[in-house]
Amino acid sequence: MNSKLLKNRFYDDLPRANLEIADTFANAFESSRVTSEAWNLILKWVNQTVADAPINTPCEFLPFCALQALGLISIMQIF
Repeated sequence: MNSKLLKNRFYDDLPRANLEIADTFANAFESSRVTSEAWNLILKWVNQTVADAPINTPCEFLPFCALQALGLISIMQIF
């Protein structure tokens, strides 16, 4: 069997993050002012451990979304 085909089948079985939802979440923080409550929530989610957000569970998505929001906030601070 073709190795590329096998590789694609391998990736089909892996869970994938919903990038559209994560992007929408991050865009909610696009304004120039982020409240302290929102900032603390993002930091809490970014700092979750694997015990708090086990791999291949929905909880794993929270740090992923928070990291995207943190990146967008950082970019907005620069520009």
